[in-house]
Amino acid sequence: MPHTGDREPGSRRLPAAIAAALLLLALIGGGWLLHRRKTVLNLERLAGFLLSSSVYSEGMRALDEQEAFSRYPGIAEGDVADFQVYAAGDGTAREFALFQAKDRETADDIMTSLSLYCHAREDLFALADPQEQRRVRGYQIHRSRDYVLLLISDPQGSGGQMLADFSRIYGYNFTN
Repeated sequence: MPHTGDREPGSRRLPAAIAAALLLLALIGGGWLLHRRKTVLNLERLAGFLLSSSVYSEGMRALDEQEAFSRYPGIAEGDVADFQVYAAGDGTAREFALFQAKDRETADDIMTSLSLYCHAREDLFALADPQEQRRVRGYQIHRSRDYVLLLISDPQGSGGQMLADFSRIYGYNFTN
């Protein structure tokens, strides 16, 4: 058999196979990092996004820890890793509460507490202001892993559309 070079036949395949394996590992690692980035929610960024919308842009004020945790019975400071809560200061029922729970089980409890809170608000506004009661009826609670998001925007549920826009723009994956 004629031999045309100093290398054994097939010795060129080994470096190519190693390079291909390294490229594959880099692609898998990069995909994991990209996926990870899309599942960590920056509550401050989301709050800023909501505050820039027409629904929440005017008359909203941030609630501090004491106000936030006294507003939502059943949610304790120790159950929450991070939060952003804003409520309208103009007498309307507009508000949003963004919570990162310590774990998924606690997120379930927070979701239940927020639902009970909304039903109580609906009853309160039934007597005081039927127009605001319709706004509260349009409330939405979204759950994504250990994040729980309450949006009271308007009867049309514009808060949910803003959440979808945030997801599209920032690439956040709201699936569980």
